[in-house]
Amino acid sequence: MFSFKSYLNFLLQTEGMPKRNLGGFWRKVSILLGSIITLVVFYTAFFGLFPNLVQNSSVLCTLFAICFLWYPATKNSNMEKPSILDIALVILSLLVMLWTLYSQPRFEMRIPFVSEILTLDKIAGLILVLLALECCRRTAGMVVTVITLVAIWYAFYGPSLDNMFKHPGFDFDKFIDVLYLTTEGLFGTLVGMVASVLYGFISFGVVMAATGGDKYFMDIALSLAGKQPGGPAKVAVVSSGLMGMISGSSVANIVTTGSVTIPLMKNLGYKPEEAGAVEACASSGGQIMPPIMGAGAFLMADYLGKTIFDIALIAFLPAVLFYLGLWWFNDKIARKRELKGLETVPRIRDAIINSVHMWVPIAILIAMCMMKFSPFYSAAMCTVFVFLFAMIKDRSLQLLKKLFQTMEACAVSMVSVAGILAAASIIVAVISQTGLMVKSTSIILSFSGGTMFMTVVILLIISYIMGMGLPVTSCYVILAALGVPALVKCGSSDIGAHMMLFWSSMVAGITPPVCVAAFVAANVAKADAMKTGFQSLKMGSLFYLVPITFLKSDFLTSGLVATFVIFAILAIATYQYVASVEGYMLYRLNLFERLISFICFLLAYVSVMNIFPMHTRGIMLAVALAIFVYMQLTQRKIFKFGN
Repeated sequence: MFSFKSYLNFLLQTEGMPKRNLGGFWRKVSILLGSIITLVVFYTAFFGLFPNLVQNSSVLCTLFAICFLWYPATKNSNMEKPSILDIALVILSLLVMLWTLYSQPRFEMRIPFVSEILTLDKIAGLILVLLALECCRRTAGMVVTVITLVAIWYAFYGPSLDNMFKHPGFDFDKFIDVLYLTTEGLFGTLVGMVASVLYGFISFGVVMAATGGDKYFMDIALSLAGKQPGGPAKVAVVSSGLMGMISGSSVANIVTTGSVTIPLMKNLGYKPEEAGAVEACASSGGQIMPPIMGAGAFLMADYLGKTIFDIALIAFLPAVLFYLGLWWFNDKIARKRELKGLETVPRIRDAIINSVHMWVPIAILIAMCMMKFSPFYSAAMCTVFVFLFAMIKDRSLQLLKKLFQTMEACAVSMVSVAGILAAASIIVAVISQTGLMVKSTSIILSFSGGTMFMTVVILLIISYIMGMGLPVTSCYVILAALGVPALVKCGSSDIGAHMMLFWSSMVAGITPPVCVAAFVAANVAKADAMKTGFQSLKMGSLFYLVPITFLKSDFLTSGLVATFVIFAILAIATYQYVASVEGYMLYRLNLFERLISFICFLLAYVSVMNIFPMHTRGIMLAVALAIFVYMQLTQRKIFKFGN
């Protein structure tokens, strides 16, 4: 017998196991390990990184150990303390780290695929791979783990396959060499980011939340949008955007802001599934909102050889466009139903003054990135600033008592990222070493016929299927490895291809039938899961529409003036799209008005694309603007059709 609760529990299990309520002696061990590794990482932010093998192995193995303390093996495991198996895995994680640190000089001097591999190297390498798989299973679920196992199977049994998937094959020595003894595998670029810049930025978000950042952001959102028609929905849009700047996790945003905004929306007249959909879409959008944007933005910066500030600058206007669309969706729903806003909200002046200690570090972070300080150093420095400013504001040293717990929280927050990117490191290493990365372009183009449209359709289907079970970061990593070369072959820019796939990696969270973000929001809203999913798809359809412009327009690659012109045109298109879907502008639209509103959207949307000659695009834009002005005049009763 199907039940929503059992289905949701299954989906959440694929996301990983819930954390323990760890206490007693093992909590002290966790605090010790978490504090040590956080201090080590922050030390390297200020004084320079250790050699790759030292930095990456220390952080990765320590995070594995913390994982086995906090995350149980099964849902029936003891939720108060680790089992004997967990303790054994903790010890193995630390032993592998010690062996790697001891052997680091030898590893640095050896010749990959030529030098001898010691028996202890093989044992340590095999254990490390198994630890990575188990950490991934506990934190990210079975889907990522199974895909990683398939990649390992392909590494060994690829020679037995036919046609384009065949490759020379791995033996056990090469497997250990690639994944353990070199920086091509588990100690490579992806884990290197976990051990540096991602650790710094995620710690920034953790400390911000630990010192009350979520409350201050909610107060600002309430003061700005609370009294608007449908105020709580707009508060959800604003607060989730603000939280997204420091979180980068849709589920975390839903749980944090949704627990406040969803009940408010329901009390003012929103249907439960609408309230859940608003929060699901707004929270998912947090992952595209600069400056942090989750782990994917840092990976994109590394792939493209750009700074995180460059990526944030490029991503800002598209993210604003997405949130404008959500704002308009909620505005039209509220006005159509004559929903009121909140009667009492915090004063904007008080909200700003109370949150100054939060905004100053964010401003410093942006300024440091603009001044070309390294992202790792900037994030670490501003994390310290957040903590110090919070202490000054509270005029007490109470926060010092929580310092070690906060450092532990930074490490625990990194555990799931480490599990995902460790698994992704194995997948990417196999794809690269077997030649599948090069062949993927030919494979995708052979199915798409070499056309941009069909290539995008195929990649959207792949992203949707993978996104059902993969977290955004790992989904993006695999999509980027397989899809970017194909899109570039079809005429896209590198940044356009990466941004399109980054956005596409999030669509599964709000697209039925398996839409985890929507289902989590539905659980908070006590709404029907599938209805919430379809409402999320309608409001979040901009996740599908906006990325197409990255491929066939100059939205991401133009100068400042041209970019703002394109943004303005797309804003008009988005407004008309929302009006046509909701059937409301300033007043209700009849069928004819909805039709011409949709035509206006199409013309404005296509006019920014480089798929027609400039004069044709100019005509399209002129007609779209004429329709837009006509709609505004008729809605304002200045002009009426037929008079």
